[in-house]
Amino acid sequence: ANYAYWDLTGYAADQALGRNARELKLWKDIRARAEYVEDLKHKGSLFNPDDQFYHPDGTLKYVISFHELIQIGHEDCVLSMFYDMSVQRQTMQALQQSEARNRAMVDAFPDMIMEFTLDGMIVNMIPPKGLERVMSADQFIGKRVDELFTETVAAVMLLAIQRVIASNQIEVFEFEMSMGAQPRVMEARLTASASDTVLVMIRDFTQRKWVEQEREKLISELESKNKESETLRESV
Repeated sequence: ANYAYWDLTGYAADQALGRNARELKLWKDIRARAEYVEDLKHKGSLFNPDDQFYHPDGTLKYVISFHELIQIGHEDCVLSMFYDMSVQRQTMQALQQSEARNRAMVDAFPDMIMEFTLDGMIVNMIPPKGLERVMSADQFIGKRVDELFTETVAAVMLLAIQRVIASNQIEVFEFEMSMGAQPRVMEARLTASASDTVLVMIRDFTQRKWVEQEREKLISELESKNKESETLRESV
């Protein structure tokens, strides 16, 4: 064995050389090694892209392994080579977990999410929660911003996209859009994404806008009544 093998396995040469697989506990099940030997004799070489074993410190090592049946003198021997994939596997697992978390967050997000290029073309789209069937991604991907919105809204959206890419800052604006018989107030929140694209999150703001308007109206009415009351008290 070379130095890389001792580093990978955690064994010391003076403690491992001359000892067999059972003594070194190289195999969790010694019967599996017997099957491996028979398979190697039959095929002459083995390749396992998803091999693994435990390091003496308890960590699990992921490796790509190659095994070749050779002869030294008149004795059958095995030449084994290992490529350590532990770091790559951990990175991939972390990436998959991160993607799973992000996907769960996106799935729970109530807003429509669109990804635009600098020139205003949609390259990805996630429908609003609950409207996946009536607003499928296929209806939007490949279209330009001016095909979805009025000329005024499209111009504002395109300018906001260019600002976000240039400044890497979040842009927010409101606009109206016809949905059915009634106009709806929408909020667009834009943020920079990867590869010079922009994520646009569009939320139906109508209910909240109505509540704000009603609140302002109520405050105005109360202030007006207060002034009337003060005027009456002064006149008395």
